[in-house]
Amino acid sequence: MRAALIAFTLLVSTCLHAVEPAALMNDWIAAQQQMGDIKVGFKMIRTLPTMKEPITNEGRFWRLADGRFRWELGKPTAMVLMFDNKDLHLLDDSQKWQTLSPNEGRMRMWMHFLNSKNLNAEQMAKDFTATITGDTPELITVALQPKGFMVKKHLKQIDLQIDPKTKHLRQIQMVQSDDSTMLMAFSRPEDISANDKSQLQLTPSP
Repeated sequence: MRAALIAFTLLVSTCLHAVEPAALMNDWIAAQQQMGDIKVGFKMIRTLPTMKEPITNEGRFWRLADGRFRWELGKPTAMVLMFDNKDLHLLDDSQKWQTLSPNEGRMRMWMHFLNSKNLNAEQMAKDFTATITGDTPELITVALQPKGFMVKKHLKQIDLQIDPKTKHLRQIQMVQSDDSTMLMAFSRPEDISANDKSQLQLTPSP
């Protein structure tokens, strides 16, 4: 029994480290930059230490090959985040558009995952330490731990679940310093038609 347990432990350890984190992230980033114009639905689940039940919502995400994107949350839409390749534009509960810098610390972290054009393996490696924590034929789970002191004050870890065959991001979970979590589970991406692309709003309404 002991020998079998040791063999099983070694097998699991080998499986979990069969894929190098750096190689996996490089492949995933390269695939994101080749996906073209896509749209995807997602479910967001937030947990807070002070709340007994999680908060669940639905959203939609459009990302163009040139780097622009539109992210919506809620039905009806309660929050919108757009990037026009220069500025981020946020519409929240105030119902007033705010212009944000994509290089600001909090937003720069999000830009790693929302903007495929500027997704950079070298920069990702500077900002995060990647560790593979799960490896199956269906999903590979990568834990990203922030390196920056200011980021670590607010963020403990980001967990990515990646489809190893298609390189689609299936799930992303952020664990905050207060142990609250935000999880987004994505459906399979679809191509954006030329008609849908022409009607996609990527700048604030006048």
